[in-house]
Amino acid sequence: MFGVVRYEQCTRFLRQYDLIGMPRVQVVSLLGPPDGLLDGTQHAFYRVRSGCTGAELLVLKYEGEKVSAYGAMHTGNPEIKWFTVNAKPDANDFTDIF
Repeated sequence: MFGVVRYEQCTRFLRQYDLIGMPRVQVVSLLGPPDGLLDGTQHAFYRVRSGCTGAELLVLKYEGEKVSAYGAMHTGNPEIKWFTVNAKPDANDFTDIF
């Protein structure tokens, strides 16, 4: 799932659930398996949007088997804006995160 479908799915997910502290198995149950791991890390990522200039990713950091932080990243800029509290984006709007 790429593009708008994953964008809307991730936005709804962040609004409906408290991601910080959520067990990995529950994340996978709700969002499906991650699209991969960031290079050199154990941070799981989901492609939220993609296009000709790269992709926007929802990145999950785990401590043990629970989410300790989540963030947003654009593949053209490796800096991650991390959230360690359960911030809720506006409905169908990831601009608060990206």
